[in-house]
Amino acid sequence: KTNLSADTMNDNLMSIITECAVEVRGRVVRQETGKLSQETKNLINKHQILKVSSTTDKIELAELSKLINRRKVSDVRRYNMERIEHALKNEGSVKAVKRKLGIGKSRMYALRDKEGKITTNMDRIVEIAEEFYRDLYSSRDNHDLNTIRTSSNPDDTPPVMIEEVRKALESMQRGKAAGEDQVTSDLLKDGGQIVLEKLATLFTRCLLTGRVPESWKNANIILIHKKGDDKDLKNYRPISLLSVVYKLFTKVIANRVKKTLEFNQPKEQAGFRTGYSTIDHIHTINQVIEKCSEYNQPLYIAFIDYEKAFDSVEISAVMQTLRNQGVDEAYINILEEIYRGSTATIVLHKESNRIPIKKGVRQGDTISPMLFTACLQEVFRSLEWEQLGIRVNGEYLSNLRFADDIALLSNSGDELQLMITELDKESRKVGLKINLQKTKVESNVQQPRKGAALRDR
Repeated sequence: KTNLSADTMNDNLMSIITECAVEVRGRVVRQETGKLSQETKNLINKHQILKVSSTTDKIELAELSKLINRRKVSDVRRYNMERIEHALKNEGSVKAVKRKLGIGKSRMYALRDKEGKITTNMDRIVEIAEEFYRDLYSSRDNHDLNTIRTSSNPDDTPPVMIEEVRKALESMQRGKAAGEDQVTSDLLKDGGQIVLEKLATLFTRCLLTGRVPESWKNANIILIHKKGDDKDLKNYRPISLLSVVYKLFTKVIANRVKKTLEFNQPKEQAGFRTGYSTIDHIHTINQVIEKCSEYNQPLYIAFIDYEKAFDSVEISAVMQTLRNQGVDEAYINILEEIYRGSTATIVLHKESNRIPIKKGVRQGDTISPMLFTACLQEVFRSLEWEQLGIRVNGEYLSNLRFADDIALLSNSGDELQLMITELDKESRKVGLKINLQKTKVESNVQQPRKGAALRDR
C-alpha cells in the first residue's frame, strides 16, 4: 500500500528480507567456539582441584600451569588454522578470514578520562567514550535545521526508478558490516527484482513526503585502535555502521545531484572525483618545484591539515552550500531531514546512550565526501585570491586539494602567511579549524621566514 509511512514500509521490508534470509540460508545458531581441546579442559579442572588442596606440591602445580599454557597456545593455533582453512575453502577471501578470526578488532580494558585518571571499570569506560563523542559532535552553531526548511513541489521530483536502485546497489561491495537492522548488501543483492521494486517504492515515498525512517538516523560506532597509547580515546578510529538500505538511498540521491555539484568544483580539487587523482597533483607539485629550481625562484608550500574535518563541518553550512550551488530543494530537504535528529551509539561491551549529532557529515555515507568538498569550495570562493599564488602558463595557481588535504603555493613567505590566515578565518565560519601541529610549511629558500606558518590564536 502506497499510503503507508516510510517507517512502516521500511520495517515491513526489513522483516521480509530477514525472514527470507533465514528460510534460504538457515538461522545462525551460536555454538561453542571449541578453542580448547577436552584434554586441556581436563588439565584445567585438575589444576583447580590441586590449587585448593593443602597437600599439593608447589613445584607440581607450577609445572602443571606451564603445561596448561603450552596446551592452550597449541589448541588456539589448531583452532585458528581450522577456521582459516574453512574460510578459504568456502569463501576464498582473505577478508572473510580476518572477519572470522576477529583480526583488526580491539577491545578497551582501560581508558583515561578528561582528568587523566585511568579506569578499568567497563561501565565507566562506556561513559567516558560517550562523553568524548558527545562533546565532539556538539555544535555552537545557532542555525536550527527546523527553521531553515524550504518548501518544494513534490510533482517536480521524479520517482526513484528500479534501474537507479539497481545501479546504486551494483556499486556497493559485498561482505560489508550491517547497521542496526542487520540487513547487509549481500541480502539486498540476493533479493532480486522484488526487493529492487520494494526499495524503489520506499525511496520514492521518502522523497515525496520529505521523511525518512527514524532507524536510518542512528549509527552504531565501533572504535578501532590506530597506534599510540591505547588508553587515549584520540588514538581510536571511530567506524560508523549505518543502515545499508539508508546508504543505498543516499547513493541514489548522490547520483542525482552529482552533476550539479561536480559543475561547481574547480580543477584544483581532485578528491572523490571521477577522472581525477592525487597522483596528478603530486606530479604538478613536482613540476612546480623543478621549474622554480631551474629559474631560481623562491617557492613556499603550506600543507594544510584540518582538525577532524569531516566531523567538524557545520551541517547548516553544508545545506546552505547546496542551495548556493543550485541543488534541487527536494534533495536538500531530505538531507536536512536525515541530519535532523541524527544520533550515534558507541558500541563497546555494551551500548552507550544515543548521542545527538549536531555537526559533521556522516561517516560511511557515500554522499558525505561530496557534501564536504562542496562546502570547502564555498570557503575558497569567499577568498579573493585571483592574483595570489604562483604563475603557471599565465594563470595563478594558489592551491591544490584532495578532499580536506590542501597545499597552498606562493613565491612569497609574506603572501603565504596571508593566505593561511585568510583560509583559517573563512574556514572557521563553516566549523573547520586548521591543525597547527600537522600543518607544515616547506620552502626552497635556505632560511624560510619564521612568519610563514599559521600563528596560534
